[in-house]
Amino acid sequence: GVPGPTPDWALFVLGAEPVSAYERVVGAFWGGVSAPGLGAGSPWYLGGWVALVILLAWATLPLALGYRRFGRADL
Repeated sequence: GVPGPTPDWALFVLGAEPVSAYERVVGAFWGGVSAPGLGAGSPWYLGGWVALVILLAWATLPLALGYRRFGRADL
């Protein structure tokens, strides 16, 4: 393992996966359990609103890219 606390940028990268983003959204807006290393002193980019944007991006970007690719396909 890596000695010492995890850097904030690494927490952002690890939190960008859909399950982590969902857990942060639930924790921020519905009072669930927060992720380890996140608390009152966390940077703004580890907050619930950013997690919500990440979660929405996971939901919409693959659909939009697939729609675009399908629209360009020669069927």
